[in-house]
Amino acid sequence: MLLSLLPLQVVALAASLSLHGLLPAPPPGAALDVTAAALGAQDAMGEPVSVVLYDANHKDTYRVTINRDGTIDDDAREILRHAFRCRRSEREHKIDQGLLAMIADVQAHWPGKTIEYISAYRGWRGERRTSPHRAGIALDFRIPGVKLTELRDYVWGRFEHVGVGWYPTRDFVHMDHRGDKDDIAWTEVHGSNRYNPSWSKRVRAGVPTPPRVHHSRVGL
Repeated sequence: MLLSLLPLQVVALAASLSLHGLLPAPPPGAALDVTAAALGAQDAMGEPVSVVLYDANHKDTYRVTINRDGTIDDDAREILRHAFRCRRSEREHKIDQGLLAMIADVQAHWPGKTIEYISAYRGWRGERRTSPHRAGIALDFRIPGVKLTELRDYVWGRFEHVGVGWYPTRDFVHMDHRGDKDDIAWTEVHGSNRYNPSWSKRVRAGVPTPPRVHHSRVGL
């Protein structure tokens, strides 16, 4: 059963205890709800997280504090608007609270690591209107020293109301916060997205992802 189907107070308590090692991590398929209603209930979900971000395009490093519910202070808000600006147009945009909660959770799971991002907000003329990047709710990223499949599986198994894309040839994972929309997962293969891939079923079913062999299609 997904955690979001439980009373929200129980979800927040269980998640907080799990993240601090007092309870086992949620089993595969038990996801954290990052919708606005659930975020309010998760306000006291542990200590704020110090997040280290590296902009792979502008070659800049940022350090900000994000609360576990995705809230931030005014200084962090200004830093993130600039850090996550469109790499083509240099335009800035408000970043979604649900996405920030996910970023905080990922950083807490890999403390001491740097979240290296390739793309956040996209506000240039060629970006499609329905793109989650245009809405400021998406991040394309990787974590040096962490296998891309491990990062992919964690994000997909940890959250709901999300989109998770695996881009193995471009070396990043896409994650976005979809509000009340259904979850969606995909793998980019030869420039096209293949939806509902086998790895997404395995992760939600609690089956370990087998090691990937060169030229193998396992996990697509």
